[in-house]
Amino acid sequence: LLQMPLLELKQIIQQHLVQNPMLEETETLETDTEQEQPAETQQEAADPQDATATDAEPAEKLAEMDVAWDDYMTRASTPAKRPSIEEDERSSYFESLITRQATLGRHLLEQLHLTVSTPEELTIGETIIGNIDRHGYLRSSVAEIAASLELEEAPVDRVLQIIQKFDPLGIGARDLQECLLIQLTAAGKQNSIDAKLVRENMEDLQKHRYPHIAKALGLGVSAIQKVAHRIAGLEPRPGHGFTESFREKGRPEVTPDTPKYIVPDVIIEQVDGEYRVAINETDMPRLRINPYYREMMKSDRSAARSYLVENYKSAQWLIRSIEQRRDTMYRVTECIIKQQHEFLDNGIEYLKPLKLCEVADMIEMHESTVSRVTSDKYVQTPRGTFELRYFFSGAVQRDNEPPTSVKTTKSKVKEIIEGEDGMHPLNDQAIKDQLAAQGIRLARRTVAKYREQLGFLSSGLRRKY
Repeated sequence: LLQMPLLELKQIIQQHLVQNPMLEETETLETDTEQEQPAETQQEAADPQDATATDAEPAEKLAEMDVAWDDYMTRASTPAKRPSIEEDERSSYFESLITRQATLGRHLLEQLHLTVSTPEELTIGETIIGNIDRHGYLRSSVAEIAASLELEEAPVDRVLQIIQKFDPLGIGARDLQECLLIQLTAAGKQNSIDAKLVRENMEDLQKHRYPHIAKALGLGVSAIQKVAHRIAGLEPRPGHGFTESFREKGRPEVTPDTPKYIVPDVIIEQVDGEYRVAINETDMPRLRINPYYREMMKSDRSAARSYLVENYKSAQWLIRSIEQRRDTMYRVTECIIKQQHEFLDNGIEYLKPLKLCEVADMIEMHESTVSRVTSDKYVQTPRGTFELRYFFSGAVQRDNEPPTSVKTTKSKVKEIIEGEDGMHPLNDQAIKDQLAAQGIRLARRTVAKYREQLGFLSSGLRRKY
């Protein structure tokens, strides 16, 4: 449970609520009034080797298995973030607006059934759509599709031209050039300078050889660059935005473009100048042991007792595990806040180098535990929502100053590139020199790596005319 994000944890809890009769959800902060038991008795109850109680087991033994859930229900040191009635209603309303996103294949098939009229065209269209990849490109030739259907190429090519007019524009293209031309034709620009550049100068266009294109067409370099910017506004991956596409065998495949809905596991708020941590428990079921079945377990002498005892221990394990997860997340996040306090106050330039092992030593936990806590978990802060792993970063040495983080250094590289003269973009050596002037010494290849990770092209491809 420790490594599960909030949404997955809720699903697991719901499964246990359905499968385990000993568990029930309570809306209030109720606590059991049963007697508290010593630690050794609790350990005995949690021991999985005790999972099979027999009919001869005395009621006193079962009574000792009860655990006080006060710490689970109310922990003053880690206040839970519980929604108000208005927040609940607002959340339910927005969740009702979310619908399942259509797959690319289904979206195309719906248009196909509304467009073609003959069974042959329908079969050809379904085969073509089945060979369109998640980016929207046709990965089989017309000849291959025709051969697989034992047809001539002409009807296949005719249906392909129909599909290429479907939404999204550019779908069914066999390469980038055809994809762009389909979009330009649909916009009525098939005879424009834009289309001419795509048809005749595609390689030079991709490599930003604007002076070469300008010379060939007898136009100014700045005019060519404006056309190139318009072409760059077209969609190179028409399948972008759909959650799934068809594989060769027709099975759905989740794509990297699948939207990922983030629910923060932890919320950091600034109160009276101090940052406070609250575990996000919005819509989180509050669990307790069902009192009816617990009494039945104590008094019943039938064969059902072993079943009830087994489920009772499973319920104990789940409730204690949720509390342990909550406590561990709180401690890890609180430690991160203490180390990254200046980042929350002032921004990315104040993010400190931090390693998992350092946090593990501070809170006296194993590094692997901290790693599980910070994986796929998000924290909402006054500066935005971040993955917990964001606060961990390697160190970059500085002259006569404490080390800075890799993320801070990358932000400086980004700042330098965004502030450069577009007519004379800085190469990696020039960026390296500017960083050195700020006391940050990096190798040129490291600067190039950071630049590529930030999504910036080389200086030659960034040049403006």
